[in-house]
Amino acid sequence: MLLVVGVFAKTDIQPLINEGAAKEDIAASIFQAVVNQTISGLACGRPIRGHVAFLGGPLNYLSELRKRFIETLHLKKDEIIVPEEAHLLVAKGAALDSFDTQEITTNELEQKIENLKNSHDNTTHPLDPLFKNKKEYEDFKKRHDKDKVERADLETYSRRLLFRN
Repeated sequence: MLLVVGVFAKTDIQPLINEGAAKEDIAASIFQAVVNQTISGLACGRPIRGHVAFLGGPLNYLSELRKRFIETLHLKKDEIIVPEEAHLLVAKGAALDSFDTQEITTNELEQKIENLKNSHDNTTHPLDPLFKNKKEYEDFKKRHDKDKVERADLETYSRRLLFRN
């Protein structure tokens, strides 16, 4: 959640602060950004329908965040599930799921991670890198460094300086 807020904060929160928005409006904007990012990440473009369980610490402790989800998803009362100890439910589920598994050593875990790194997963299609090599990056920089915003001293600023037509 912090990553979402961090990216959101600079682009959307700063103007609200500059405009003198109320703290409650800023908080609501942050919650809405978290909701939008979470829904788009989880739903992957598909509608979220049916019953929705609110699990995890933030959704357990932050009732206003939960309200933003409920309003955004247009949930009816009978579709909302807020279990007791919702902040612990995911951890409990992971613990219960582990009962039928065997312990593994640190070395085995490292090997599994290495296998994942080397696997050729063809279920996803990652984007090509923006720059295939250093030369492409330097060409890009050269092209974009041509256009620079003209700078002027604020002490001697005048409108004519900016609009020379």
